[in-house]
Amino acid sequence: MSTKDSPQQEDKHIVASSDVENGLQDLGKSIDFASEANEAIFGAPEDVIDSIDDNNMENGRVFCVDDPPDGLGGNENSVEEKAEGSEASLVSMGGATQTDEEIDRAALEALTNIIKNEPQDYTEEEEAVMRDGKEFYTKCNASKKFKNLKSPDPRVKMKFIHLEGESQGTGIVEAVVDATVAECVAYEFIKDSRERQAKLGKKYKAIETKKLNGHSQLYLNRRSLGVRGLSDREWRSFICWQKEEGDKVCWTVYKDTDMLNKDFPMDSGTVLASAAFTWMFEALTTTGGVHQTRVTFASKVDIKGSVPSFVMNRLSTRQASNMIELRKKFDKSKEIDGFKLLQTVDIINNEIQDYTDEEEALINDGKKFYMDCKTSKKFKNLKSPDPRVKIKLIHLEGESQGIAICEAVVDASLAECVSYEFIKDSRERQAKLGKKYKAIETKKLNGHSQLYLNRRSLGVRGLSDREWRSFICWQKEEGDKVCWTVYKDTDMLNKDFPMNSRTVLASATTTWMFEALTTTGGVPQTRVTFASKVDIKGSVPSFVMNRLSTGYASNMLELRKKFHQSDDKIDRAALEYLANIIKNEPQDYTKEEEVAIRKGKKFYEKCKVEENFDDLKSPDERVKMKLVHVDGESVVSGVATTVVDASVEECAAYECSKLDNREDTKNAKERDGITFLKVIKVNPHTIYYVTTRELGLPGFSPRDGRSKVTWFKQDDGKVIIDVRDTEELHKDYSVKAGNILVKIHTVWVFEPLDPIGDVLQTSVTFTTKVDLGGVFYSSIMNKIAPRFLAQVSDLRKKFDRSKEIDAFKRQQIIEKLEEIAIEGAPGIESHFDEIDGAQEISSGLPGQTLIKAEKGMGWGKTSITVRTSHKEVAAFFWGLKSEAESQLVIHRVNNKTFVITVEHKRHLTAAKFCKVDQNKTEVVLVIRQESLGKAASKKSVIKHLGVATDAAYYFDNILKSTEAREQDGKRFGDQLMERVK
Repeated sequence: MSTKDSPQQEDKHIVASSDVENGLQDLGKSIDFASEANEAIFGAPEDVIDSIDDNNMENGRVFCVDDPPDGLGGNENSVEEKAEGSEASLVSMGGATQTDEEIDRAALEALTNIIKNEPQDYTEEEEAVMRDGKEFYTKCNASKKFKNLKSPDPRVKMKFIHLEGESQGTGIVEAVVDATVAECVAYEFIKDSRERQAKLGKKYKAIETKKLNGHSQLYLNRRSLGVRGLSDREWRSFICWQKEEGDKVCWTVYKDTDMLNKDFPMDSGTVLASAAFTWMFEALTTTGGVHQTRVTFASKVDIKGSVPSFVMNRLSTRQASNMIELRKKFDKSKEIDGFKLLQTVDIINNEIQDYTDEEEALINDGKKFYMDCKTSKKFKNLKSPDPRVKIKLIHLEGESQGIAICEAVVDASLAECVSYEFIKDSRERQAKLGKKYKAIETKKLNGHSQLYLNRRSLGVRGLSDREWRSFICWQKEEGDKVCWTVYKDTDMLNKDFPMNSRTVLASATTTWMFEALTTTGGVPQTRVTFASKVDIKGSVPSFVMNRLSTGYASNMLELRKKFHQSDDKIDRAALEYLANIIKNEPQDYTKEEEVAIRKGKKFYEKCKVEENFDDLKSPDERVKMKLVHVDGESVVSGVATTVVDASVEECAAYECSKLDNREDTKNAKERDGITFLKVIKVNPHTIYYVTTRELGLPGFSPRDGRSKVTWFKQDDGKVIIDVRDTEELHKDYSVKAGNILVKIHTVWVFEPLDPIGDVLQTSVTFTTKVDLGGVFYSSIMNKIAPRFLAQVSDLRKKFDRSKEIDAFKRQQIIEKLEEIAIEGAPGIESHFDEIDGAQEISSGLPGQTLIKAEKGMGWGKTSITVRTSHKEVAAFFWGLKSEAESQLVIHRVNNKTFVITVEHKRHLTAAKFCKVDQNKTEVVLVIRQESLGKAASKKSVIKHLGVATDAAYYFDNILKSTEAREQDGKRFGDQLMERVK
């Protein structure tokens, strides 16, 4: 290659050598880019080079990625210097610091205001530019010779245009933007924003602008093609915007210019490219208060020279980048979808619908299909990707196709569920084009019916796409408690959307049933079920069908997740709802229910007074457990007692509601071995409870439970829950083959106690007798029993408010200490003097620890800082020691120091609490004891000194995050490591 070659000639040499190696025969000739390759060469000049994948140019040998130097006119400005200049994220203006985002927003608002409110005067040259731009746009838009192109954004439409007499391909890109015309024009017009400057060295090699007036500017941008040996391309444009009368339409036109040549001479290594470019902004009707603007641009770009086809092909997927940036800048999809959803909800709730005979027939056929599926006894449960969504495969007599039934409970009203399922053209669904969907088209017929087309890939190479064309209609039943939506195949879309020869027309019959349930604590609930028969036509491998079977539930999953409320919120609402009923709503009981409650109380009283029992080791020190042997009973009964920090109504409501609450049912299998669970509500105070559970013991069959649960509130405020086995469910829920039916009788008794401060207290007794069937050794029963009794511990932990109770008790102790503290303490400091022979040890305790241990005597001293007031620490220490049979004395040494001494059977403890500041205390603890051996003395002293550490850890754990300091981090880490040990 000659060193005298121009940049254009240089490009041609590279193309020739590259394409020969790829098998092309037209060496040295201009490559015809008027077909597929040239489809990439349109869009704003900024768009053209942006999409080259520098790392994947496998189609030729000219693929080395290069980062040419930045700056105009050569190599004097390094990449680092440019980057440094564009990195500043904070700018001081008028004494105030602004971020890049704030600066860009202010500039956008200023230009938007000019476009909206300030009249503009245009020169003859500007008027001519606008006329030429509009004429070019009109020609492009009217052309019948075009090819639709695949867009990287499903909401941005692209097509490639062939204009008569033009050798260059022309492109049109269109989108709807969630903003005003003025906002769209302003954002597109501002070329020197901080956002664009941040792309220097990445997207851009250089950006320069020169403002001429409020509506015109000069614009230069240079980019690399991303291939070593190909010269940079530079565009120099005159840009002008102009509104039409009425402010509904605005135009922006780009035209090549030489007006920047004097200020910015061309670099000898750069090729000057060319562009003709027109944007049209058209105001649309607002949607739910959100402004809408249709934005379209037509562009013809000549990047000059010959460029390898593989480079051109790399451009084809991203030519609309500026339009995509504009759309995303103002995207308000959530607001738009939310408004459309509310519109449809309002129609379903409030507008009376008139149905044609055809629509009525469609609904009736859909209901019949659904009922046939629901009553079928031939089915197989399928594994669902969501445990809250149940799926089963149904076989109907005379049908060769399997039918899927899917069911879930959704945290939304019936109308919301119907609306979300009915709206097929939402922004949310459009965003899935190219992923889940290949095409979505809808045609609304009226408020309750529409036509719907969707095309999808089967995800297997060689299998054609499948397309479904459906007539969809919804209809409510009287009372608004039930609504149906039915899908039926239709040919009513064939004229508007002819079938693609490479696509297979599939078939589907689907019926949705929406049933309003009782509102849970203000959160509406709807049971949603659909039955669907799908024929995808043709021969499809079984592994594809198996994959599709789990995909039946995808729409149901989307619906459930759309309205999903947190498990905790729903469970809490259900608990509060039932607690309010127990507290405030009188109940009417049947004779059978009254008998059950009487028998339950009798069983409880028997176990309560029985003296023949064995204590069980409880995993919770605040829950007492025992096995009671009642005379005349062959099966022992388990009893667990505790005190819960909640009202009797909350305790009872929790135990009833947790049988089918979300959190417990989600963990039922892992925690309790439950593999099947069904709750049937009879009335507000009675439910049926059906379970199958694994015992977790090798060789033992699963156990089935069929129970009736009834709660009853007495006049004295006690609440009784009786749980007993019942035969009323055996017909509908027969015992599974190989399983064993258990016999169970459980009684909960909740008795109100006096509150501690403002924390309500309830005494809880849980009494249960379970006959698991079969023969169990006592060792096995002793293992199983604590698992059943552990429900009491779960209840206690659910409402545990120990911190509030401890704080209340400490406040009481502080008030007491203020009264009993002995003023002055002569000689009290001598307790803290070090003794001869004491040695510092590494005991795992924070702070300095001294120990002296010998036969008959042990002494120890430690000091630690506690993050709370000295009165709080003294009260904490007093509360611990007052539980033992000890003589406690408190001394007030001065306004900042307390000393507590504890004497007990040749054991002295002295603790000093010195105020450092309002929320920090220095604690010094001394232990002295007698009569133990040397080793025992040392061990005992270290153990008792640990009280100081306990105090520090306790108050660290209740420390607010806003109060924690950097130096606290190490201590928190030490605490964590101690727990891990």
